[in-house]
Amino acid sequence: MRFTEFSEFSYAYAVTDNLINGGLLPGIKGAPIFPSLYAEGKKGGGYDVEIPKRGAPLFLQYKIPQIVTRTSKNTPAGFDPPYYRIHLRQGNHSSQHLNLYMHERSGRLVYYAAPNFHTTLDLNSGFDKKMVPKESIFVRPSLIGLLDDAPHHVAYHPGSSIGWVFSEPHQIEGSITRERFFRDIETAIDAAPLQIEDGEFFEGLATEIFTSLKKARMQTEQVASEPKQYGQDIESTPRLFIEQELPRVSFEQREDEARNRYYQIRDQFGPIYATGYIARFYLDCQLLIVGRD
Repeated sequence: MRFTEFSEFSYAYAVTDNLINGGLLPGIKGAPIFPSLYAEGKKGGGYDVEIPKRGAPLFLQYKIPQIVTRTSKNTPAGFDPPYYRIHLRQGNHSSQHLNLYMHERSGRLVYYAAPNFHTTLDLNSGFDKKMVPKESIFVRPSLIGLLDDAPHHVAYHPGSSIGWVFSEPHQIEGSITRERFFRDIETAIDAAPLQIEDGEFFEGLATEIFTSLKKARMQTEQVASEPKQYGQDIESTPRLFIEQELPRVSFEQREDEARNRYYQIRDQFGPIYATGYIARFYLDCQLLIVGRD
């Protein structure tokens, strides 16, 4: 077992920078939503990046892989080492994957992003050429499905369009390539309406996140008392984490906390900053607005 020579932060920075500085498709730009782009000390923010007039929100959770060099009893035939694998958070430790799954089902662009390389040399070279997004995989949560409380990870060979979900191995039914990722972005932008006022747009995005959190809570409550066979979709799912396995705070309290936190930040810094914060805190995602003028 080996590890990448760079940190998750370094990879995330490289992907985000490349996406907003030429690493997307021709004519498409990305505007990242994070605190460092705000003017300090100004009520309502002071946003420094232009939001595309026809844009779609993109939610990316960055992952860095382990490099697996040995086979195990669960390794599928033909899936030979070395290969990469990224870990997913267990259901009884975090509702994060379920939150992402539900948010994607609302129609948004939601992905796990991970590199097809593991050396600092490759990261630096890709960064300079604005190629890091093109040397990455992008996995939609729906391709993974809902998870039970066991440890799970996604495994892949660099450059392959095929991935596997473990611990009970099954092949991902769908492409994890950059080409599919870019096609998804183009489709979403083509379907996006002309931008309404920024504040209203971001208020709507925050409301969508709250709705996804609520749907995740409802899904958890639905299946917690009625275990299902692993590998089915939302209508027939594995046992998800139950509330008492997490810190003693109700799901409703978490939803209220999310809304209250958003309103407090919005009132001080504006809805753009607040929405980026909520995406980071509750989905662990970098939010970008990708689109055309």
